[in-house]
Amino acid sequence: MPVETNTFCTLGTHSLLLCTPEVTLEIDKQSGEWRQIVLRAGEREIVPAGGAVPGFDILLDGRWLAGPPELVQWEQRTESGQFALMLEMNRDPFHVRQWILVDPDGMGFRRFLELRYRGNSTGVLKALEISLPAIRMYADDAGVLLTPNHFPFRSLDLAAVARLALNRDRTDADYAAGRPAPGGIETFPDNWNGLVGIYHEPSHTGLYTFSPPSPAPIAFAFQERSRGFAISALQRLEMILQPGQSRATTVQHVRFFATSWTAALEEYQKRLPAWEFAPPDDVPSWVTGVTFYETAIPQWGGCDGLLRALPALRGMGVDALYLLPIWSAVEMTKQMRLTSRHDPSWQRRTLPHLITDFESLDPQIGRVEDIRQLVSAAHSLGMKVVLEYVFHGVSEPSWLLQRRPHWLVRDEQGNSRASHGWEPGYSLDWANPEVQDYLVALGGRQIQMFDLDGLRVASPFWKESNWSPAAGRQPFETNLAGVAIVERLRGEVKRVKPEAVLLCEVHGPAFVRCCDVLNMDSVLAWLARLGRDEISPRDLHEYLRDMRLCYPEGTLLQFGLENHTTAFWQPSPRALRGAAISRPLFAVAALAGDLVSIYHGQERGQEKFLRQLLTLRKNSQVLSQGLVLHRGLRWKGDRHLVWLRHLGGAFALITASFDSLWSRVSIEIDPDLLIFFTQESVHHRRLFPALSEPETVSLAQLRNWHVDLDPYTVVIDLFEEQPRSS
Repeated sequence: MPVETNTFCTLGTHSLLLCTPEVTLEIDKQSGEWRQIVLRAGEREIVPAGGAVPGFDILLDGRWLAGPPELVQWEQRTESGQFALMLEMNRDPFHVRQWILVDPDGMGFRRFLELRYRGNSTGVLKALEISLPAIRMYADDAGVLLTPNHFPFRSLDLAAVARLALNRDRTDADYAAGRPAPGGIETFPDNWNGLVGIYHEPSHTGLYTFSPPSPAPIAFAFQERSRGFAISALQRLEMILQPGQSRATTVQHVRFFATSWTAALEEYQKRLPAWEFAPPDDVPSWVTGVTFYETAIPQWGGCDGLLRALPALRGMGVDALYLLPIWSAVEMTKQMRLTSRHDPSWQRRTLPHLITDFESLDPQIGRVEDIRQLVSAAHSLGMKVVLEYVFHGVSEPSWLLQRRPHWLVRDEQGNSRASHGWEPGYSLDWANPEVQDYLVALGGRQIQMFDLDGLRVASPFWKESNWSPAAGRQPFETNLAGVAIVERLRGEVKRVKPEAVLLCEVHGPAFVRCCDVLNMDSVLAWLARLGRDEISPRDLHEYLRDMRLCYPEGTLLQFGLENHTTAFWQPSPRALRGAAISRPLFAVAALAGDLVSIYHGQERGQEKFLRQLLTLRKNSQVLSQGLVLHRGLRWKGDRHLVWLRHLGGAFALITASFDSLWSRVSIEIDPDLLIFFTQESVHHRRLFPALSEPETVSLAQLRNWHVDLDPYTVVIDLFEEQPRSS
C-alpha cells in the first residue's frame, strides 16, 4: 500500500488517515480514538496512541526534510470534540513544531507551525512552504479544481494544472517580479484570501481549505502526486533571523467532505461565525441597495460640469457618487496611454493612481471649495458621495521622498521599490507606524474636508517585503499591514462621521469584518467573459452560487458591469454600450448584488432601461434588500440565468435571457424554498418589463413555473403571501 508524503485520504465513513511513507495515523470517528498504523514491508501493525515514533517528514523552505521528529504527542479529546497532534523536530539550523488540530465529527483540520532559528549568525529565510493535504484522485479521473472565491474561473482540469509544472523557483520568480500568479497563466488563482478546494465528481468527495490573514501572502500551487493531487499554500515568510528567534505561521482550516460541492460550501458557511468572520454590526443602513455612479471629475470638464449633471443622474436612479482620485498625479506620457490598464477617457493628462501629493488637488479637478460645493449639491438632492482612496505608494515629485525616505519599502540592496507594478512609483511601508498613522489620519481628514460619506480603498493587500535594515522588523510584516490600516481606517472614518462607509477592493471572507462593503471586481470579470461569449449563463450561475456561499450571511457585495479598469474587457466595454446584451448583464449586476455601480458613460443608449430597472429596485424592498439565492432552482438550456431574492413572506424570481431568439423557460423551484409560505396559494404580479394585474397561483403551479422571454430580456416576477381574511 504505497502512500504519498503528507497525504490525507478518506477511508469509509468513520475513519480518516494521515499518511506518510512510513506511518499512518488513523482517527476512528465513532469512538473518537487515535490509532497509529505503521507500514513496514507490506505488513500492517497497529500501535497504541503515544507508542512508537513515526517517521514524519516536514516541508521547510521548499524541501522535504526526512527523518523522525524528536517528539510526537497526542492530546486527549477537548470539550469541543477536537484532538491535537503535535510534531516536534530538530533540523539544523531550525527547530520546528507543528500542530494539527482535528475535529473528528466534521473532519476539520487546523494547522499551525512554529519555526525557531538555532544558527550562530544572522540568517535569511526567503520563503517557508507549508503543504496542505492532498486528496487522492486517480490520474485518469482527476476531478476538478474549484476556486469559487477567485477569478477568473470556477473549475479547471487538475491534470492541466499539473502540466503547468509549477515549482518553487518559478513561483519565487513571479513573486519577486510582483506578479501574484505564475506568469502567463491568467486562470491561476490569485493571492486573495478565501476558499480553494478539490472535488472528485464520481465519488462526491473532496477537500477545501480556507486561509485567514496570514503572516505573508499565500500563493496556491496544485501539484501532481502519483495517483492524486495536492494543494500547497506557499507562504511567503521572508525573514531576517537572529539566533534564538522564533516565528509562527498562520492557522489554516482544512475540511474533507463526502457530499456535493454545494453542500460542502453550505457547511463551510455555517462555520464562518465560529472563525469570527462576520460583517460589522454598525454598517450604516443607507448603503443597503444603493446605486453608485462611478466617475472622474475631469470627464465632466470640472466640478461645475458634474454639478450640472446631478439632477439627471438622480432622476436615472443614482443614489451616490463614487469619485475617482482627485490628487496631484504623474503627467501621462504617450507610452503610458498606450499601456495603461485604465480607461483613458478619465485620465486626461495625468494617471491619477500615481499620486505625487496626497494633500494637493490635481489642477484639472478644481479647488477644495469646488469639491465642497459639488458634495453639498449632491447632498441637497439626497445623494451620497464617496472618494477613492489610493495609498499603495507615491511618485515623483512627492515631498515624502525627500522628507520621509524611511517610509519607503527597500530591497536587499537598500533601493526603493515600485508598488503593485506601478511605474514610476515608490512603495510605502505599510508596517511603519508613522505611515499607518499618516494614512489613517489622512483618510479621516478627507471625510472631514469635503463632508464625504465614505471612502473606497483601492487594493489594500499584496505588498512587497521591506528589507530595509533600519526598519527594525521582519520583511514580511509589510505584507500584513494593509489589513491593519483598513481596520484602523474604518474606526477613524466612523469617528469623524458615524454614518460614513468604507468600501474596499478586496475579496475573501477574511476581509468582511474590516469594511462595510466588498467591491467585487471578480464579478465584473465574469460578466465581461459572458459578454464576450467565453462562458455560458449557466457557468455564471454556478460561479455566483458558489461565491455567495463563501461569505458570511449579511455581507454586502458591490457588483458592476464596468469600471475604470478596462483590462477585464476585450474589446472595451464601450463597444457593448447600447447593445441588447448589456441589459441582462447589467440586470445581473443590479439584482444579484447588494449594491450596484454604473460607470461613467455606461448609461448611454440604455437610459430608459436603467431608469425603469433602478426605480423598480429602489421601490421594492425584496429587490434591494432581499437575500440573494442561486440554489434550489433548475431549468433547461444554457442561454438563461435564474435566481431569487427573498425577504419575509415574499420572493422575486428573476429570469434573464442571453438568447438572440424568443424563448420559453420552464423553472423547477425546490419545495424547500417555499416553506416560508404558510398558505397553499400566493399573489403573483409581474414587475418587469411591465407591471401586470395581480393573480392568485397555487404553490403547485409555482414549483413548475414558465416564463416567456424576448431576446436579451429580463423578467421579474413577485410572489407574496395572500393576506388572511379577518
